[in-house]
Amino acid sequence: MIYGFEAVVLGVSLMLELWIGNSGLAVFCTGYALAYFAVTISPLHALAAALFCGGVLDVVYGRPGVFALAVLPAMLGVRQLLFGLTRRDAVWSSALIGGGLGLTAALSVLAATAFRNPAVLSAMPAAALLVCYLTAGALWFPIQLLMLDFFADQIGVGCYRERPHSRLSASRPAGRNRRLKRRATAGGRRE
Repeated sequence: MIYGFEAVVLGVSLMLELWIGNSGLAVFCTGYALAYFAVTISPLHALAAALFCGGVLDVVYGRPGVFALAVLPAMLGVRQLLFGLTRRDAVWSSALIGGGLGLTAALSVLAATAFRNPAVLSAMPAAALLVCYLTAGALWFPIQLLMLDFFADQIGVGCYRERPHSRLSASRPAGRNRRLKRRATAGGRRE
């Protein structure tokens, strides 16, 4: 079920990215969706999906290089780095991760522009582009998390945000830490 959900979300994000990209704006919807699935499924699975989606985007756009094939895994790397520094259940942490994803997207757009035509880069306000992408990412990623978590909860698959009182937490067996804690409170004697 989770893989079907992932296929639908990635398909919609690819179509949205292609639709908006045809007007000349790089939005990287797929990178944000892959950042969601890197947590709900696994980072390696998201990396494989990023390579596939990046290849699809590069082929559809007819790019001579591997632009999206390099940018989407880079966005996952930034997500992995920032995810280790933040909490899953805080809105500010998802905004921080979204800002990092937006900054990565902006730097890739600047690098691609400099590679194609360096003269355009001097005329283009790079700082304004960085701020726009950073702000858009910081606003979009938390909204996307809420939307995808809502749909994931409706169909019964794993969500991004931690659920401290979920159905699964009651059925988990006591772990090693719980046993050690019980031993410490029992005075060190075996139960």
